[in-house]
Formats: sequence, structure tokens, C-alpha cells
Amino acid sequence: MTADEDLNWASMLRFDQEGGLVSRRHDAEAAGRRGDASERARYLREAAQLEMLPRLWEFGVRLTVEEYQDAVRVRSWITHEQTIARHEEMARRHPSSAHWDRERIRELQAGTRHFWSPDGHLLYVAVRDDGRFVANHGFLTPEWAERLRQDMPQHAKLLKLYERNQRIGLGHANTPDGTPLVGVHEPDPVRLWRERIEGELRRRSTGQA
Repeated sequence: MTADEDLNWASMLRFDQEGGLVSRRHDAEAAGRRGDASERARYLREAAQLEMLPRLWEFGVRLTVEEYQDAVRVRSWITHEQTIARHEEMARRHPSSAHWDRERIRELQAGTRHFWSPDGHLLYVAVRDDGRFVANHGFLTPEWAERLRQDMPQHAKLLKLYERNQRIGLGHANTPDGTPLVGVHEPDPVRLWRERIEGELRRRSTGQA
């Protein structure tokens, strides 16, 4: 067993997810006491969006590092889109400083993008200062790109585009904008991802029993 495998990924995931929910609800309560109804509503919406994340630790089995990373990427997508929405709202509410919020949005979109496939696979791509890409916790080498294509074939064309962009230093140019987070209802790709990962944990839990 490696050092990574020996870690309790389920406990780490629980700490991260529950901490985010507690933080949003605390901020919503504070905004309500200040009389800021708009900000209170935004924090409550963000808490509801985070509740889309499955509570994988409740299956009573150890998570693999890959399962933990998968769940972290989904949470990263949610919080990334929430941050963009927050700056968009601030730009509308405070026109005098809107340029700063729009610049922050551009930085967020230039740094990382998240793409959901219709069959429930999330591809996370971050560009480093040296022009290299990190895709789903791995540098986008030919070997890693091929592994990702095998795992998520519906992202094959997008991965090929990123490989080309990496060779010629184009970053996210000519790629889609990424999958937006809309409302508080669970999108179908997220539902399919959740059902797949929960099904595997349920199978292991039954075998363990």
C-alpha cells in the first residue's frame, strides 16, 4: 500500500465539503443580520449548489485517491463558477469598480476551465505559466492524454485540441468556454457522474459486508 492509498480520503472529502456548506450558511446569516437580502440570497444559492455533491463518506468504505480527486474536481467546478457569478453580480451592483471584477473574471476563465460530457465525465484543464496544461490532476503528456481518452471518449476531440494548443502555446484559445453552473438543480451530467460513483461505492460496501 502506498502512502496515498493509506490516507483516509473519505474523511478529507467530508471535511472539505461540510466546511464549505457551513461557511456559506454562516455568511448568509451574517448578510441577513446586515439587512443585505441580495447577498443573503446568493450565499443560500451557493449552499444549495454545493449540496448537489454526494456525501460519499456515508457508504462506509474507503475512497480511492482517484475517487477523491474526481469529487474534488466537481467541487472545483462549482466553486469556480460561483466565483465568476459573484464577480458578475458585483460588477452590476458597483459600476464604479466593475472593471476590476470583469478583469478578475477574465483571469479565472484564462486559468482554468471545466467541461462536462453528456455521459457524466468532467474534464478539468488548467494552464500553467509555462504554457503546459494540467488535465484532471496530470500533466497533459501524450500518455496521459491517451489515458483520458480511454476513460472519457466523448472528450477525445477536446483533448486533441488541447494537445495542439499546448504544442504551439495557445492556452485555451479556440476551446469552448466551459460548462456553466446554472441554478440549483442537478444537471444530467452531474447526476450521471454521481450515480456511477455511488454505484461503485455501494458495490464495494455490499462486498465488504
